[in-house]
This record gives sequence, structure tokens and C-alpha cells, in this order.
Amino acid sequence: MVPVTVVRLHEGKRAGFTWWVDDLAPQCARGLLEALRRLDQGTLAAVTRDLLSAGQVKGLLARRDFMVKYYEERIRELGEAAVLYELSSRVHEAAAVR
Repeated sequence: MVPVTVVRLHEGKRAGFTWWVDDLAPQCARGLLEALRRLDQGTLAAVTRDLLSAGQVKGLLARRDFMVKYYEERIRELGEAAVLYELSSRVHEAAAVR
């Protein structure tokens, strides 16, 4: 499996940042799952055309398919309330802890 990598500016230069996730989280932000469901090959290829080959785009979409299937199965088993959360509520909870 390939770790997730994104391009960001670091000290004014483009750089790749990579992180590894061993397992999928038990919960998912509702907006993230909705965005993953909408993501299509044409859009992904267009926004990553200078960064990814067609094979890499295909690999990302396969990973996306796996994640969507995983969360959809958890929703069927446990219900949306147990699996999905609103990101804004998590941000507020984290701020309250500080």
C-alpha cells in the first residue's frame, strides 16, 4: 500500500508531505464520505495531472472505493449515527477541551 502524500508549501517551496495510516478510523466525517462518493476519475486526473500518472490515479480511486465500501458496510451494520459525524462538532469539542 502507498502512504497518503499531499503537496504543500514549506518554507516557500513545494514539498510532498506523507503520512501512513495502518487502519481506517471507526468513524468518518459525513462531508468526507460524501466527497469521496462524488470523486470521479476525470476530476482527479485533472487536478493531479502534473503530479500523478494515469496508473496512480487508478490506484487512488481503488483506495477510495475500498474506503467508501468500508464505511457503507459499517453504516449498514451500526447505523449512520455510530459511524458518521459532523466535522464542525468535532472542531468545537476539541476547542472545548483546551
